Amino acid sequence: MSSLKINECSICENELNETDDLVTTNCNHKFHCRCAQDRLDKKNRTDCHFCHQDSALGNALALKNLAKKGECSICESEWNWKHDIVITNCNHTFHRRCAQDRFDRRGRTDCHFCHQDSDLKIILSQNTTTTINEPTEQNSNRINPDKNVLSTARTENTIEKKENNWQCDECSGTNEPSTKRCICCGTPRFVLPSIPAVLSQRQDDATTKEYNQVTSSNRRPKNDKNKPLDLRIQGKNPDKNMRFLANVFICLSIFIIFISFYCTFRSNFVASISKDFKKDIS
Repeated sequence: MSSLKINECSICENELNETDDLVTTNCNHKFHCRCAQDRLDKKNRTDCHFCHQDSALGNALALKNLAKKGECSICESEWNWKHDIVITNCNHTFHRRCAQDRFDRRGRTDCHFCHQDSDLKIILSQNTTTTINEPTEQNSNRINPDKNVLSTARTENTIEKKENNWQCDECSGTNEPSTKRCICCGTPRFVLPSIPAVLSQRQDDATTKEYNQVTSSNRRPKNDKNKPLDLRIQGKNPDKNMRFLANVFICLSIFIIFISFYCTFRSNFVASISKDFKKDIS
């Protein structure tokens, strides 16, 4: 380990580049993410490969996975652009309240993900609402005419600049045309609708269309009560009525055939009995 270069991964002993997918432990040792993950999967080793600090590499990989999922590595909860978030110089995102609480309790200004010096104190002090105290009557009386002219010129320049400014839809804050996110709440200037929202809207439209079709098909005219019962039944489902009539006709035909067969059988039976009776008498 003593001969290992600073800009090399101690696992694969290859050079570390800024474009590589790297992971940094709490002990400030960097490795290739694929090397650390492969070491964890194959050997189940979570300690730092360089100084062997317990669980250092496993915790770093867990934070790496949280960042890929769009989660704050401090509270391990998801974040979106509607939340009040802060972005460090190393492009890692956290909830503002989580970063502020970490700074207030522990005095830590480094990035919680990669532990680089990110001036978190300065970042937390930015994009906050400031209050400007109004001047007192004594100060207002001491204003010189030259200052009035200068303030008027500044006001005109401010009005000209504000003509191209854009207003945030979330907090109604005013931003300059060059800013892509609101300086007050961090909301992007142009927000595309999410896929679940579009799908939900399409499902709602389809449900409304189906409901309208069912409602229109179930409507009846006002004078429907004056129609005969058979016409109303026929208007509802003619195929069902035709099947019902066909079944009735078949049943009647079978009944008539049965009656005729019974009558024939009875007549033949009576004739045979009478014939035998006559033979016995004779």
